[in-house]
Amino acid sequence: MTQTWDCAEARPSLGVYVLGAIDPGERGLVDAHLVTCRDCRDELAGLAGLPALLARVNPDEISRIRADDTVRPASDDPPEELIGTVLGIGIVSLWTPYANAGIAARWFSFPNIVYLAPVPLITAGLIWYVWRSLNDRSEYAAFFASLGLFVMSYIGIAISLWPMIVPGHFTLDQAAASPSTQAFLLIGTLFLLPVILTYTAWSYWVFRGKVRSDIGYH
Repeated sequence: MTQTWDCAEARPSLGVYVLGAIDPGERGLVDAHLVTCRDCRDELAGLAGLPALLARVNPDEISRIRADDTVRPASDDPPEELIGTVLGIGIVSLWTPYANAGIAARWFSFPNIVYLAPVPLITAGLIWYVWRSLNDRSEYAAFFASLGLFVMSYIGIAISLWPMIVPGHFTLDQAAASPSTQAFLLIGTLFLLPVILTYTAWSYWVFRGKVRSDIGYH
C-alpha cells in the first residue's frame, strides 16, 4: 500500500520543499499530497518568496544573532533603563515638595508622614524587586513589578496634587465634564477598553521570546 501524508504531516516540510532541501523520499510524499490538497498548495504559494528573502540575509548578521541568543551570565549591575527610571522618579519626588510648600507639608507633616510612608517604601521595594528579577531572568516578575512601580508613581503624584488636576488653577470637580458627557465616555470606554487590553495581551503573546534587547526603532 502506497504511503500518503495528510496536512499535519506535509505542512512542516513545505519550507524545506520550497528551498529544495527536502529529502527525495519526502518530496514524493509532499508532491502526492499537494495534488489533492488545495490548502497546502496555497500555503506553498505563500512560501514562494522565501528563497529570495533568505538570499538577501547577510551571513554576518546571522552570526551576530546567534551570538546574541547565547545565554549571558547575570550581572549584579542595574540596567541603564532601570537607572534612568529611578532617577526620573527621584527627581520628581524631590522637586515637587521643594517647589510647593503645601505639597511638602502634606508629605512631611505629622501624622501624614506616618500614613504616607508606605508609598515610598513600597516603591523602593519594587525597584529592588525589578532589579533582582532582571538578574534572575524572571521576565514575568520584572514585568509586573515594573507595572507596580509606575502605579505607585502615579499614586504619589495623585497624593501630591489632590484635589487639584491643574496645579494651582482647577480642582478635579472644576475641570470635570458634565455628567452626560462622562456617561457617554463611560459607555465608549466599556466597549473600547476590553478591545485595547485584548490587543495588547495578544501582541505580547505573539512576540514572546522573539525580541532582543538591542532591537528598536531606527
